[in-house]
Amino acid sequence: MRTAMRFGRVLECAARRDEDWGCVYTLALDLPAGEALRANIELQRMFPGAHVVVKWTQTDVSEEDLAELLAEVARVSGARARAPPGFDAVRDVSEGRDRLTA
Repeated sequence: MRTAMRFGRVLECAARRDEDWGCVYTLALDLPAGEALRANIELQRMFPGAHVVVKWTQTDVSEEDLAELLAEVARVSGARARAPPGFDAVRDVSEGRDRLTA
């Protein structure tokens, strides 16, 4: 918590156990998205292997910049995408295309 406070006002701080990810720490910071995600990147570097989720109070970046920042968070954290049981990417993409062409 003290470490998180150096990035700005902490609105919420929680830890929960997830059966797939282990301990997940969630911080809500009184910061816009760009600053909050940069804080998340720094926290990931400070605590390698920890699963840290940061929430923000306003979105101040484009969708493209948001996607790039989130990709950097994932890269720095070492997080890997996990598909839920029964997920079929080929089926989902095909169904999505069918909806767009209908």
